[in-house]
Amino acid sequence: MGCVVGRLISLSVRNYRSIGDWVRIHMPEKGPLVIFGENNAGKSNIIRALDIVLGETWPGSFHPEDHDFHLRDPQQTPIQVNLQVDDVMMSSRAGTMAVAEFLWAFDPEDGDRPCRFDVGDAQGAVLWGNSACREQLACAIVGADRRLHYQLSYTSKWTLLARLMRKFHERLVADPDRVDRLQASFDSVVAIFHEVEEFSRFGDELRRMAGEFASNLKYGLDLDFSAYDPSNYYRSLRVQPTSDGQVRSFDELGTGQEQILAVAFAYAFARAYAVGDAGLVMVIEEPEAHLHPLAQEWLGRKISELHGDGVQMIVTTHSPAFVDLGNPGALACVRKGGIDGETIVTQHSRRALAESLQQRGASGATGANIGPFYAASATSEHVAGMFARACVVVEGPSEALALPQLLDTAGLDLLALGIAVIPAGGVGAIARWLRLYEAYGIPSFAVFDSDSRDDPDGLRRRDLLLALGEDETAYAESVRNLEGLLVADGYAVFCPDFEVALRSMLPGYDHLEEAARAEVGATKPLVAREACRRLGIERGDGVRQSFNELATAILQRAEPAECPET
Repeated sequence: MGCVVGRLISLSVRNYRSIGDWVRIHMPEKGPLVIFGENNAGKSNIIRALDIVLGETWPGSFHPEDHDFHLRDPQQTPIQVNLQVDDVMMSSRAGTMAVAEFLWAFDPEDGDRPCRFDVGDAQGAVLWGNSACREQLACAIVGADRRLHYQLSYTSKWTLLARLMRKFHERLVADPDRVDRLQASFDSVVAIFHEVEEFSRFGDELRRMAGEFASNLKYGLDLDFSAYDPSNYYRSLRVQPTSDGQVRSFDELGTGQEQILAVAFAYAFARAYAVGDAGLVMVIEEPEAHLHPLAQEWLGRKISELHGDGVQMIVTTHSPAFVDLGNPGALACVRKGGIDGETIVTQHSRRALAESLQQRGASGATGANIGPFYAASATSEHVAGMFARACVVVEGPSEALALPQLLDTAGLDLLALGIAVIPAGGVGAIARWLRLYEAYGIPSFAVFDSDSRDDPDGLRRRDLLLALGEDETAYAESVRNLEGLLVADGYAVFCPDFEVALRSMLPGYDHLEEAARAEVGATKPLVAREACRRLGIERGDGVRQSFNELATAILQRAEPAECPET
């Protein structure tokens, strides 16, 4: 298609629900925008703000309730939603102007005009917005509930099907000859209906009774099953699921099937709707809902391909399957922050992310290499850390499986607190994930061994200490001749390694390892997990003191920190 249509450049929101100070999100040049993060951080509020300006209803008709204001305080700064746009034009008495911004605000203190929908140009001139301007960039939201029955109906003029078919109807009636041929076809269908005696009899009876009961009314009642209406040809069409060539009921669909069909229809609608004269922002909330992990992966790959030709995609998600670390400019991490737990968004361009990583010691990071580097390195476990309240980054699977069991003996339930334990894949990989998580405002804590068998020249550990901001000489002195656990600010070290440290700290731990090995086999990570699980059951409070310091250090690290600038 390749036509020039309206395009969303960025969205800025202030004082709306969980959003306090300005939150700004930029649309990526490539691929869908993926808004992700922990639960109840404000992702849906960002989408609601977009919907106020570009959604079904006229922006000037939205009057917020008290709960729509941040901290439920209408006396604060007015709610504001600003959209930076491109290729949108507006005509007025003063002439035609290129629109640079859609500006919506609600100020209950403004008695003359509390609700404002204006447009601005690049020079700062502001005019009242109108429908013709706004219709050049529409928004369609497929919510988390999917409501496929509703969206594929004519319940309102704003359903996906109704919007789409109105567009088709405009093209249809533009050709008078086509209209005549269509009417003749409909008339033939009606003639077939009348071959059914009961149909004709009912029609005659309906007209007679309507005449008797409503003889003094201007309008009567007639029967028309022709589906012919010169203003609404499009209402003759319905969308139905099929299987093996047979039409099925929507009730026969599994929830996952309905989910996939909703996304497929939404995108097909978006592509068709954007033909010629309007751009469209397609929002899909939680596309992973009701899908098993493999289906999520497949759908994530498909959605990443759905972009362009007048259609911009936005996805909100809780699933790593939709987060592409290879395209950092398309990622917006939403978290809670500050005293009031307000919504904070961190979004980096490739260059900005590289600069953030350089500040944490990654001297080789550049805007060109950072995306491919993390895309090639990432596993689903690494990406899952982007959704956590905080991350504990460990060397490998043994620590990843055993550490939660170990900390549980000290009363620290990591899962309940939303703290993820991430196996980096070796001591040399810990630094790269610490840097990435911290760049997105996710507090991180490193756990590693002092043993240098896998790092004979010390370069990997030196890079890790650089990422932690730790002096190499001070670290070396701290772990020298230590056998056990060292807890410091932001990291902990098992000396010389995880298993040996536990044996020295906990008399009889080697017997728990033997029992675990008899239970699960010789696999090292499974033995470590089972031994630590038995430790908590058999020793109880007796081992709590040994790991209280570690639990406290991790918990302190997980406290909300200042989020990096967007």
